[in-house]
Amino acid sequence: MQTNKHIEIVSRSAGNGIVVSPYVGSDIRDIAAAMVELAKAEGVAVQCDMNGIKLHADDSSAAESIYKSYRDEVERRAAAWRESPEGRAVQAERERREAANVGALRELLAELPTQIGTESGLVAWVGRLALLDRADFDTQAVADQLEAAGYVRSEFVGDKNPTPSKSHVARWIIGQAIDCLRKKHGVHSVLSMHAEKYATANT
Repeated sequence: MQTNKHIEIVSRSAGNGIVVSPYVGSDIRDIAAAMVELAKAEGVAVQCDMNGIKLHADDSSAAESIYKSYRDEVERRAAAWRESPEGRAVQAERERREAANVGALRELLAELPTQIGTESGLVAWVGRLALLDRADFDTQAVADQLEAAGYVRSEFVGDKNPTPSKSHVARWIIGQAIDCLRKKHGVHSVLSMHAEKYATANT
């Protein structure tokens, strides 16, 4: 029996009152309000399992209190996981990867002046930058360097040439990278695939 767009009655019993199930995508605040509304209308307790957390409402409950108890339990479980051996290991690995990525980005930016002189070298550089998918650097300064070297933002976009030259493809990849940088985004990871295809086709 559907009661509203947020919860559905699963069962009724004299001992447990009404058990409901939340609809996928419903907000916890809406679920809590619906439970309280149903409890007051039926004059019995309403139970609900939300992501493994038991919620309870009766005719004296406040929806905001149910919401707060849910959020408190979510945070309690999250804090407990972070302090667990597994959580600590995940955090340590995250920090290790972040440090490695920061170092790789620093090295890439330092390499740009040496790679900018050849299209193939620059395409490979763009591909490595795209794999990092980061924008926590001066994207405009990098775009300035690429444009100063003669590359054009979004060059050849929309071009219908069925047999583009090696240079054509390289400049398209670099032009796409400049577009990402001018938007203050990281270079899109899909460009790493294009850079790899370019390298394979030209070895």
